[in-house]
Amino acid sequence: MPQQLTLPQQNIRQLQQTFGPAAAWLTISAVFHQAPSVDRLREALRLTYLQTDAMRLRVTAQKGEAVQSFMPAGEIDIPAVDFRSLRAMRRWTQNLAETPLPSTPGTPLWRAYILRAQGQIGLALQCHHLIADAWGLYLLAKRVHDNLLKRDVQAGSYADFITAQQAYLNSPKRARDFAYFEGEFALCPQPVYLAEKLSPSLAAKRWSTALPRELSRQVDSAAERLGTTSYALFLCALGKAAADLRGADRLFIGTTVLNRIGRRELDTVGMFVNTVPVLIDCKPLSPESDSVSAAARIVSAQAGRLIGIFRHQRCGYTQLLADLRAKYELSGGLYDVMLNFQNIRFDTKEIGADFRWHFSGQQGETLQLHVHDWAGEGVYHLDYDYRTALLRAGDVRRLHRAAAENMRAFCLASTLPK
Repeated sequence: MPQQLTLPQQNIRQLQQTFGPAAAWLTISAVFHQAPSVDRLREALRLTYLQTDAMRLRVTAQKGEAVQSFMPAGEIDIPAVDFRSLRAMRRWTQNLAETPLPSTPGTPLWRAYILRAQGQIGLALQCHHLIADAWGLYLLAKRVHDNLLKRDVQAGSYADFITAQQAYLNSPKRARDFAYFEGEFALCPQPVYLAEKLSPSLAAKRWSTALPRELSRQVDSAAERLGTTSYALFLCALGKAAADLRGADRLFIGTTVLNRIGRRELDTVGMFVNTVPVLIDCKPLSPESDSVSAAARIVSAQAGRLIGIFRHQRCGYTQLLADLRAKYELSGGLYDVMLNFQNIRFDTKEIGADFRWHFSGQQGETLQLHVHDWAGEGVYHLDYDYRTALLRAGDVRRLHRAAAENMRAFCLASTLPK
């Protein structure tokens, strides 16, 4: 029986309708450390398909509204593609990421290819965000590896989350979650945007850098002393840099929350991740406050705010925005800058392969900052994705320098006596 989309899926559908299909697909590739045969890899993929109900989801229209159904498991076709070199294989996979499947109603929302080059075996996997978030895509890669090794696979069901969502939509909790974010909106009813103009172009580029190892270590130590998280420090650093650039005291930044509760949901492939607006309050205690004292206050305020965010993370951004627009004079979104802090380790031993994410080259937000230390090196890697019609490379570098200086101020503030 068809069921309505979950709130995280509604966010993705709105994203696709607003910004086009490229913004709604994820692509990864992996080159296995010990090359399996093509037949063994196909069998591992077939088992993964049977274990993962989200891979059998189909989205159709019913009375003008998007609905989803689980299809019976059938045969799947996994083609093998040969390349002369690993470089050619990676270039082909990047092109795949930049040419997502058309989202035709009722069609599969994923595709996979077995890749062969220079005696090595790889896998390219592309999924629509409606059936997998970044954590889910990593789970798929790990599940393929577990099936290759004939390990037991712990696989949760996305159907259970759909059922839980229906209960949430009809609960008092949803009203409380909306009331929390409505209260945050009241503190900043005129959203501040990084972009100074509009553009129909979604073309984007990525600039990658990393915090120095010592500063990365200092950030973690400062967060511990301040009784907060490194995630909170990155939010404050980026938010203050963007606010200063626009001469504002407050602004919202979008951030992703895992939105998985309990072990079962952590073992489930599907679209769980939600986007929530986080208010960054940069106003100092007084006009005479020095930068370090102001930094301490910003971080202190943000620590409490994040507790509220996580308590109310089930609230869907698309529905939140619709409700706010119905009550207030709000035409655009609450933010155009996003932070994705990925504090998970993509352990190459767990998936038995070298793992790579591929940027699609298009996005809706003016700027997205992805922060990660996937390999557990003790270094924070930063990927700045920016729309080229709205920002220049120099703008992004200046914003990064300002954010890094804010980080240093937070680290210094953590040493002040309480």
